[in-house]
Amino acid sequence: MKVNKYMRAELDKVFTSEERIKSILRNILIGFYKLRYPNFKVGKHFRLGAPLFFTKAKISFGDYCYLGPRTNISNDLDVGDMVLVSSDFRVIGNDHGLNSIGTPMRIAEAESSSAVTTRIESEVWIGQGVTLLSGITIGRGAVVGAQSFVNKDVPAYSIVAGIPAKLIRVRFDDVEVAQHESKLYEQ
Repeated sequence: MKVNKYMRAELDKVFTSEERIKSILRNILIGFYKLRYPNFKVGKHFRLGAPLFFTKAKISFGDYCYLGPRTNISNDLDVGDMVLVSSDFRVIGNDHGLNSIGTPMRIAEAESSSAVTTRIESEVWIGQGVTLLSGITIGRGAVVGAQSFVNKDVPAYSIVAGIPAKLIRVRFDDVEVAQHESKLYEQ
């Protein structure tokens, strides 16, 4: 689902009101990361903290997103619109082989050579210090509590936390989800 034109207008208003120097510095920083990591793509009004650490993974952020400092992403990541990712975020896993006889795990190739993409759908809030296991999906509108380790998919509009992350509660019932989405997204 894409953000509707009314919500985009509101978001544009908020994001274009910042100081000019701040905007210039942020765009220079984004340019540096795009140059250093050619597979790093960002949408409109993307904000970031620094430093960021990526591998050669394909990393894509939608519009109106924030990525906190000290983020470390070692696997493909696809992020929707309006996502807030706090500091010290990690995407890990699928990068070491465990079953190669005669080869130490430290240098063994990953068991699967195909890229595994982790997905964070739109309007998600990822708390400080969260670690995601590669290949999972965080559903639209979900909240992941600080310091959580997420090793399985998170349903839309749910709040999870812990090690491993467990369901705390849901944000909205079905009627409220429909009302919420009708105000934010194109139908």
